[in-house]
Amino acid sequence: MNGISVLLRAMISVVVSKIVAIYIGPQGMALLGNFRNFINSVQTLGGLGLSNGIIKYVSESKSDSLVLEKLYATLFFLGGITSILVGGVIYFGAGYWNSYVFGERLNLELLFKFLGIVLPFYVAQIFLLNVINGLSKYKTYVYINIIGNSLYFITVVFLIVRFKLVGALYGIVLTPVLLFLVTVLFLWKEKFRFTIPEIKNLSSEHVRNLAIFAVMTMFSGLLLPQVLMQIRIHLITNIGEIEAGIWEGLQQFSSQYLLFVTSLFTLYLLPKLSENLSDLDFRKEVLIFYRSILPFLALGMVLIYFLRKYIVIFLFSKDFLEMESLFAYQLIGDFLKIMSLTLAYQLIAKKMFWKYLLTEAISIGVIYGTSVYFIDAFGFEGVVQAYALSYLLYLLLLVGVFRKSLFFTK
Repeated sequence: MNGISVLLRAMISVVVSKIVAIYIGPQGMALLGNFRNFINSVQTLGGLGLSNGIIKYVSESKSDSLVLEKLYATLFFLGGITSILVGGVIYFGAGYWNSYVFGERLNLELLFKFLGIVLPFYVAQIFLLNVINGLSKYKTYVYINIIGNSLYFITVVFLIVRFKLVGALYGIVLTPVLLFLVTVLFLWKEKFRFTIPEIKNLSSEHVRNLAIFAVMTMFSGLLLPQVLMQIRIHLITNIGEIEAGIWEGLQQFSSQYLLFVTSLFTLYLLPKLSENLSDLDFRKEVLIFYRSILPFLALGMVLIYFLRKYIVIFLFSKDFLEMESLFAYQLIGDFLKIMSLTLAYQLIAKKMFWKYLLTEAISIGVIYGTSVYFIDAFGFEGVVQAYALSYLLYLLLLVGVFRKSLFFTK
């Protein structure tokens, strides 16, 4: 079921990328990348980065209705208050955020005001999907994603064809609202009745537990998109806006084909690692995941590399052919990224707070530092060389953190 959903999402992303390439071009894609990074930061802040925490605690407590009731009340009030506050900051500071994201290229204050208004719906959508995931209602989770992705395709394609870059930007903001409506209607059809949680059910214990996940997720969820934005700005300033758009196109393609793996992290790996696994069980799960995924991933990457020219022309246009030279290091970095994240999810599952913050800080710092240095030293290809090197160092760092579990557990 998840494979069908991911395949559909990947196919939709392929078509949307092609339409973006034709109607907007590399320069527009660079601006879209900046806006996506900003949206990611806003969503993380508005939702307090609680996604992984919701999955973990709902999964642990799904057989205890009383605990779940208190957890839902805590999520309702935390998410509601925070998303409204963050949405207000975005709305009333629309002019500042427009300049921060687009500089002098675009004046779309109304876009940011609209984002501020709909942010609570974003957060509600994220919370609902994570609760469904935590309850192990996989079919419901997949069906919602299939319908949501189909709506995303129809909406975004229409807006891009009709309004070009501005339409694409509004499509990014509008789609999660449509997905929220789909989720509510689907749950209503499944006879899931909504009741407004009572404030007396707020749980200080849940607040403390979720606070750890909030800090962990927001640390990287806020910092990484901003670092990627700064790398893109550095590319625009020192190489060119077209090259920055080509790099953004490659990042979008990378995220599309990696969906088949990354979707399994939250759907399977995080709930599994959240169970009380011993060091030996953890090592077994890592090895099972590696054996199941890495051979197919490697084979797919080899095919992608040899077909890269046709992929660029098919997915984008001839304006993006310079992307060919970036594939080797990007694919190496992607492979190392999957190996790294498989280990990194243990830090989240076991709430290894300080180890998580330290490894994330080092990783993000290395990505930014190496990207700036390699772009200045080696030009356009330096950005993907830095990507591969940073994930190699991140993997080695995580292997060091889990060396006892991986190598010395009998």
